[in-house]
Amino acid sequence: MIAKVRIAPIERWCKEVMDTIAEEPEISGAPNEAGMWVEIRTDMMRQNTMESCGGKEWALTDKSLDELIARTGAMEPVRPTFICEHMLEMD
Repeated sequence: MIAKVRIAPIERWCKEVMDTIAEEPEISGAPNEAGMWVEIRTDMMRQNTMESCGGKEWALTDKSLDELIARTGAMEPVRPTFICEHMLEMD
């Protein structure tokens, strides 16, 4: 199943994500994507292993991943690509 959710405001993003953005210029535009609608696969969830997060991660659909790559200029990541739950506005 696929759910459509928004990317949360950057104030909710964890320290590891913000540090990665600061260290990798090719994804420096990522915070501009707050509020963007993305699709996640609800059948592909895993536990996040980052120290400050510890929450769930959800797999982005290929369509949403392609849109994020086009908008941020990021390099092609490994698929499936997971996004932390704290980076999403979920009910």
